[in-house]
Amino acid sequence: MRPGIIRAAMVEESQSSEGADRADASRSAPNTRKPPAVRGYSYAQRSALRLFGVVLGVPLGLALLVICALVARLAVGPLSINWLADSIRERLGERLYYAYDVEFSDVLLDWSKGGGALGLRLEGVKIHDYSKEVIGEVPALVAEVPLGALLSGRTTPTELRLERPAIRWLATTGGAVKFDIGGSRPGISGKILEDIMILLAAAPGSAPEVDQERPTAPTLVLEDADITIGSEVDGSTLHAPAARIVASPDGAGVRTVYDLTLDGTSGAPARLLARSLFRTADQRIALEVEVSGVRPRELVALVPVLGPISGLDAPASGTVALEMDKYFTIGSGSFDVTFGPGRLRHVGWGLDVPVESGHLAGQLADSARDVAFETVFLDFGSTTLSGRLDIDGDGQRQRFGLDATISALDRAAVARQWPATVRGNAAYWLGMTPEAMAPLRLTLTGSHGVADDALLVDGVIEPPPTRVRVAGTLAAPMIDVAP
Repeated sequence: MRPGIIRAAMVEESQSSEGADRADASRSAPNTRKPPAVRGYSYAQRSALRLFGVVLGVPLGLALLVICALVARLAVGPLSINWLADSIRERLGERLYYAYDVEFSDVLLDWSKGGGALGLRLEGVKIHDYSKEVIGEVPALVAEVPLGALLSGRTTPTELRLERPAIRWLATTGGAVKFDIGGSRPGISGKILEDIMILLAAAPGSAPEVDQERPTAPTLVLEDADITIGSEVDGSTLHAPAARIVASPDGAGVRTVYDLTLDGTSGAPARLLARSLFRTADQRIALEVEVSGVRPRELVALVPVLGPISGLDAPASGTVALEMDKYFTIGSGSFDVTFGPGRLRHVGWGLDVPVESGHLAGQLADSARDVAFETVFLDFGSTTLSGRLDIDGDGQRQRFGLDATISALDRAAVARQWPATVRGNAAYWLGMTPEAMAPLRLTLTGSHGVADDALLVDGVIEPPPTRVRVAGTLAAPMIDVAP
């Protein structure tokens, strides 16, 4: 073998032996190198993060266990937390600027009806004024906070719900409205209603110019409310035993939606849907009401100045729009209702005649003292009456004017049915007039005393031109017809 080849083999064998020795040494020697940094953190930083995760995970885990236990407990039923009562009273007093004193019998924690929200429930709530007189009472008040908001640290209620409140609206003879919600006397709750409206109106709404960073006021819901709407004028009432009312802040004030199914009305239950806006700028209320199945005579409970239609007993559908002040005193408005088969009644006159259909439309003005029935149409089957009726008053006397056309009147038939309680010679005139089926033109002007019921009306009916005078009282009129 050549010397060069021998030296090369020896060098290669020596290098292999040294490499094996180094490998054995590296396996037996301790690892003193630091691991490379991962994602920009050093070994010390990663160790601190692991420790922080352990420390943070313990309270979070405990909180999760508490939440799970609370959810399981609330699934069984409400949880009494009456030990928080004093603190809650203090917070409520602070929110109400200590103008009212709030009392309640129990404090409960419960799930909301729809789920997904936690409700703080106050049972047997009574609100007192500074003289300790009860100005409001509700069976239950529930403040709801969504569970997601609670987990993120937000505890402001998104909804305040009054359950089964008893509410009374009573229109007075002077045009004002007395309001109470379980108060000790009629009309005593008006002040707190005004304060609630102002509180909601002061909260930011959905308008883009409003500062949305400020906390908004909660939506106010009246659930299963027992509502009675009445009038001192004629004693009429409307009753809704399970109404729902929702009031929420709006960019212009407070917007409210009403859903009432009425009972105690003539015939089947009637429906009343309404929307209102309490405007912050001028402290006035715009109300629009849709009625279905309500008798025109029963609308008088809602709008007392519509008293002239109180003799109608027929299901009506249509709209009533009112402009009111914050005390619910009507300033102006409009109405447009149609009605189906029914009857026209007047107990004092002994009047009870069938009506096939009708249409009433008009305007209210001058604090609702002026009423213009721009459209008056009554279909009695064999004849119709159409025209216009204008009424204005000062609270003491009502002055009115009627301009109407009566088509195809069978005067002899009317004479046979003429109420005996309506005195005078009108029946004689009806029976002797030769134009038995001719249309009639009727023009009347007169006045009626609100306090003494005194009635005085003059007019003309033609053909032939005939003077008509009505005197006495509205309950017992005397009609004089002079051909």
